[in-house]
Amino acid sequence: METAAKGLSPLEYTTMLVTAIVGNIMFVWPHHVVSAAGENALGSIVVLIAALMLSGLLHHHAVWRATRHRLTRCLLTSAAGLSLTLVVGVDLALLALLLQLMGTLFYADTPRWALLLPLLGIMIWGAGIRLDALGRLTQLWVPLGGTMLAFVSAVALIHATHLRPLWPQNWYLTPMGHGIANMAHLMLPVGPAVVVLAPRVNAARHIVRRAFLVAAGTISVMLLTIYALVMMMLGPNAIVQLHWPLVYSLETITLDSTFFISRMGLAVIFLWTAVVVLSFATHLRLIMQWLLPRRATPPIWGIGGLGLLYSLAVVAFPTPSSATRWILHTLDPIALGYLILQHGLLAVWLGIDSLAQRRRQRTRTIAPIQE
Repeated sequence: METAAKGLSPLEYTTMLVTAIVGNIMFVWPHHVVSAAGENALGSIVVLIAALMLSGLLHHHAVWRATRHRLTRCLLTSAAGLSLTLVVGVDLALLALLLQLMGTLFYADTPRWALLLPLLGIMIWGAGIRLDALGRLTQLWVPLGGTMLAFVSAVALIHATHLRPLWPQNWYLTPMGHGIANMAHLMLPVGPAVVVLAPRVNAARHIVRRAFLVAAGTISVMLLTIYALVMMMLGPNAIVQLHWPLVYSLETITLDSTFFISRMGLAVIFLWTAVVVLSFATHLRLIMQWLLPRRATPPIWGIGGLGLLYSLAVVAFPTPSSATRWILHTLDPIALGYLILQHGLLAVWLGIDSLAQRRRQRTRTIAPIQE
């Protein structure tokens, strides 16, 4: 964990966290949570944001402990590997959904493999460069994407027609619980990103922790902004029927549904695709950094092998429904159980280790007095 050369600035760390955690789910958000929680989805999102912050802070504390305890380091490394394995499963489904979106709305009658090859090439290139170089890429594209999102949201508010669902009249815990369960896959990259990237930031520990809180705040604003935008433009009943609700929300900005062939629409498509592909590349880079922590740049055979694995998305998920079912009905239950178990064991282990350290310090303090 500490063997690789450190080379990330706090800002690069922040943007890499944003890219790794939510960069590739924006185009399907908030379909998954609204399909389960309906108008109570806002409560589920707030709980998710709180859990994301707590998970990141817990992993930061564990990372600093791991610098002195080999067993803690082994446990963290193993947990990160299991989380990254599940992240790959989510990525395959999201990549298939992205290809189906592009083929359905933007590049009709284009074979999916023809859409996949350039995206895969950019992903492999991004994952094959140095970690600090990838950080600088995210430092460029994430602010651009965030600025464009804020501008488009401001324009879309003029055409908002569904204001009541933003704050439901009644709050029900059962739908909120189902919504939280349907978002378990969003929590998977948090632990691996912190474990792999935090020790490589050139800053004091409190600054690294503060950089994570900035990333968590940015993620919270992005999730809530897109949720509010889609709910006000479409309403909860329409969102459930759409695989890509944000796309249809943006189409309603213009009365004749020509947003995506306007100059602003083309800029949105370009920035959107760049951030999504950069998110996949960040996941690939995290996997290679976890496997080969001493290498400044991953070997081409490793990145190429992962690229071939990601290309299976075309075959594994032929329809949007199959990809969505894979995430909601297979990966989310596994991820939810795994995350609860992992965080519970990690908290207990850190608590025991902290008590043992205090006992050792008390013994050292008492021993000179007795002498």
